Amino acid sequence: HALINSMVRGLATFVEKSFRGWKKYRPRGPLVVDGYSLCHELFCQSGVDNVHGGDYASFSRYIERFINCLLANQISPYFVFDGIDAEQSKKETHDKRRKENAQRVQNLLKGIGSTSRGDYYLPYLARLVMIETVVSVLGEEKLYVADGDADAIIATLAVSRNCPVLSIDSDFYIFPIAQGYLPYTMMEWSEKCVEARLFKYVDFAEQFNIRNPSLLIMLPAILGDSMLQPLDDAIEAIKRQSRVRWPPEAVLKYVSQFSLLEECKSAIISISRRNPLDNIDAAYKTFYSSLENFPKEGTTTLQIKHSHLSIPKFVLDLFRKGKFPTLLMDAICRGEVDHRIAVEDMSGPWCHEIGLPIRQIAYGIVGGSHGSVAEHHRRNGKVNEFPIIMVKATMPAQFRFANAPLLDPQYCREASKVGQEILLSITMCTGEIIRDIPKEFWFFYAVSRFWYINVGRHVNKGILLKAIVLSAIKNMKSRDIDFPVVQAMPGPPDASLVHALAEWQSIYYDLYCLNQLLLEPLPPLQISQVFDCSNILKFFVVVQTTGGGELIGQMGLNVADKEVYRSLIRKVAEALS
Repeated sequence: HALINSMVRGLATFVEKSFRGWKKYRPRGPLVVDGYSLCHELFCQSGVDNVHGGDYASFSRYIERFINCLLANQISPYFVFDGIDAEQSKKETHDKRRKENAQRVQNLLKGIGSTSRGDYYLPYLARLVMIETVVSVLGEEKLYVADGDADAIIATLAVSRNCPVLSIDSDFYIFPIAQGYLPYTMMEWSEKCVEARLFKYVDFAEQFNIRNPSLLIMLPAILGDSMLQPLDDAIEAIKRQSRVRWPPEAVLKYVSQFSLLEECKSAIISISRRNPLDNIDAAYKTFYSSLENFPKEGTTTLQIKHSHLSIPKFVLDLFRKGKFPTLLMDAICRGEVDHRIAVEDMSGPWCHEIGLPIRQIAYGIVGGSHGSVAEHHRRNGKVNEFPIIMVKATMPAQFRFANAPLLDPQYCREASKVGQEILLSITMCTGEIIRDIPKEFWFFYAVSRFWYINVGRHVNKGILLKAIVLSAIKNMKSRDIDFPVVQAMPGPPDASLVHALAEWQSIYYDLYCLNQLLLEPLPPLQISQVFDCSNILKFFVVVQTTGGGELIGQMGLNVADKEVYRSLIRKVAEALS
């Protein structure tokens, strides 16, 4: 699939410049949305901070605005997200992107490109925020997480619901979707009007005299195969005028001489220099298989081929509704976890190291205490070195149901008895400590306490803790209050602050995963309700210079909220006393 993406990007440029069939289009009714690609585009478009880890509260409000504009224009969106790469078909792509993203993060912290679309890096928890917000606004029936790559599911839904696809994935230029493809980069939206440009593969085929539009599915096989011999003299003439090996117009001209897909496939095989067992590019296999198995009605799911554990159907159903974390499904299905690159200080320790004790317990619950999970760790101080480390799974002493199938009735009965005790123990909290804190803050408190105890001394964590707590209370209690006195963080990014915020988010996600496994004994708290790094940074400046008293008064908090703030600060700070 990596070959497809690197190849079809060239095709996308060609289509956008050469296709004469673009139509202005105002969608109505059902619309299938490629969730992950829209997540990236909306985050870039929103203009929120991506250098310090993410303005998740602001980002969530921007997603809400987008969805509400669709609804106001009688559009009924259905969001589909990628799942996991259970068969590791994209391993080479992931390895390459891991290093590229680490370099991109390092550039961000050096102030090299942070606003252009190409350099804009999606923060660690942005995808989770997107899923949370979609469910919050539309309900879980409008969201689906594919078991693997989402393209086939997206295309299937579009065909079954007779509607177009909204994405920025150029693969959809060659999928046989009758109602067409809407590139998000060509869409304008507001409460009054949503207008896009519509691409239909049938019109594209007709423009280039391709009699059978399904032949477009062959384009990845040709453009992605570097071992093809020259096609014919006419195409060679076009190639001489182009800088690329197989210019799209040459390939389209070649494909247009065939009527049947099998005929074209045989011709490609005959001019390939590859071994007979490997003469059709992997990209072609992926798309050709999708075409052959394309459902005529209803929806479909891709079965996860896990190697060592049985996954109950209801666990898969939870995963497909975004309710079972990707990290845990990776651990179950692959025995390997590849943490997404966070915006952190690459010259220091790996930000995900801090939450390792939490993950070890989660791995023990899903796989048993005698197992281990492979993790790609960033070597301390290195940007491009990610050795695989075997992480030993552990089992908490309270855990007495290791042999019960994951999330079955017996598991659930036992987990409900000891889940809260396990979570409070790992975060070094007790029932007595959290007694005076409102229940909706329990999860936030557990994350902050674990962070406060374990974070390094590279930042004034007392001041930063106050800023994080104030930001959380503002987002949960007083979202509409403005703070004209608070000034933005001056100068270039502070690497120590960036790293501390990355560690806080990593702990949040690890504890979120364990909380899910233990049936949410701590009331779950949406990350978009508590984390907005712009506010945190502004509050950090004020607290550092004034102690925070002026800021607290300006926020207009009621007596109860002020007491929540004081209680959280006091109880977290007691961790080291």
